[in-house]
Amino acid sequence: STNHLTANDTPNTIFFQEGVTANLDTQGFPINRTHSSNGSAWFDGVASYINAGSGPTIDNIWDGGGTIECWIKAYGVGGGTSGRILDKRGSASGWSFYVQVLSSNTCELAMYQDWAGSDIYWVTAGKPITLGQWHHIVCRHDNSTPTNNVQIYVDGTRVAMDAPSTTSNTARVDDSSSNLIIGNDTSFTYEFDGFIDEVRIYDRLLTDGGVAEGAVAGGEIKKNYKHGKSKHKN
Repeated sequence: STNHLTANDTPNTIFFQEGVTANLDTQGFPINRTHSSNGSAWFDGVASYINAGSGPTIDNIWDGGGTIECWIKAYGVGGGTSGRILDKRGSASGWSFYVQVLSSNTCELAMYQDWAGSDIYWVTAGKPITLGQWHHIVCRHDNSTPTNNVQIYVDGTRVAMDAPSTTSNTARVDDSSSNLIIGNDTSFTYEFDGFIDEVRIYDRLLTDGGVAEGAVAGGEIKKNYKHGKSKHKN
């Protein structure tokens, strides 16, 4: 497979310079736009990918609470019917976030994480992604305990999740040996089919404006969605 897109060796604090969240705890990856459109990276569903590497700023982000955020415009569920949006799993040492299960032009979002014991995967209860449309995606998780459910937001709204595959685990697997791949996985089997933009990684739980998340009016998730909506028109 050929790396059609490149990321800087060292992650910068802003990706495409959009968004309203303070960037002090954000890591992003500027893309070489040769194979992109309107600043959004195009993944062909066959061989495209971005290798963003690994390092202390992006390793084990779910420890104590972390968040990933991006915009996607999918045209299918990609390679292996599980096109990777972000993958830091390598050879079964980390996590994957992806689209799956296409039905009537819509699909699910799923998160898979390796644990010492049975691995855990979480899936949206419905199919919140419509093909050919831009969607703002946020995934929040705290893997301090296997009973903590993944929280996924689509276009600023939290979506329902199915029950996790298991909750009887001991500890997560260290992902520091795995590179972060955008739009694919390290085996180049699960290619994303569509556009990905504004990838951000946070070492904390991004706020959604709820009581449990503090007094940020409206919440960062809704603010970031509204801020990027004008650019990501369908």
